[in-house]
Amino acid sequence: MDVFDSAESVTAKQVARILLVEDEVDVRESIKLQLEEEGHQVVDTESGSDALALTESARFDIVLTDVMIPDINGIELVQRIMQLPNHPVTVVMTGHGSVEMAVKAIKAGAFDFLSKPFSMDVLSATVASALRVKCLQDENVELKK
Repeated sequence: MDVFDSAESVTAKQVARILLVEDEVDVRESIKLQLEEEGHQVVDTESGSDALALTESARFDIVLTDVMIPDINGIELVQRIMQLPNHPVTVVMTGHGSVEMAVKAIKAGAFDFLSKPFSMDVLSATVASALRVKCLQDENVELKK
């Protein structure tokens, strides 16, 4: 089941298909609103197991996940997403940020780590950087064909 209308990937406008995994409703809605205002397509969930099922059934460019989520924590979610073919770029967010947590996230395969609270400008810049990386990954896959 494709959760998006179009089968095409990132457009020339640099619009991303983003999966947002956050259990705090207010935070999730705020981030989703910001990303949608920037033109991105956002699917949101509060659960790690739902997020994993979504990444297995639909194509996303970026997954933004909190560390503390139900079912599967954000670090384990990143590890499992990294095993998928043509996996999305992952960004880990947490309100319990520490150097140790950031290192765990990066070692798991996360592209970046955001400590809450973060500004929407930081979020936008991180998403833009993650999208550039995803575009390069996709281009590399195409060139290898």
